Amino acid sequence: MPFLSKHLPASLFWDVDFSKLDWDLHEKLIVQRVIERGSMKALEEIMERYGKVQLTVIIKKIKHLSRRDMAFVTLYFGIDINELTCYSRKLLIQN
Repeated sequence: MPFLSKHLPASLFWDVDFSKLDWDLHEKLIVQRVIERGSMKALEEIMERYGKVQLTVIIKKIKHLSRRDMAFVTLYFGIDINELTCYSRKLLIQN
């Protein structure tokens, strides 16, 4: 199985052309997939790649995360839930 890196298997990106996946151009997609389906090793790897500050910025811009994943990132990264774009979108849709 091909890997983007040591802990990021191509299976995380089953719906995109894996050969064209780029760390910088597709940062939100990569981070979102790791949060949704990746391992803690994969999360540690993307934290090393982007740095905690940049990773936090990327997470805040993600448009879709489950409630479980939102709860995880708010606790793990210390992000206020109101700063998450995905949370704001869910509130708008509910109203």
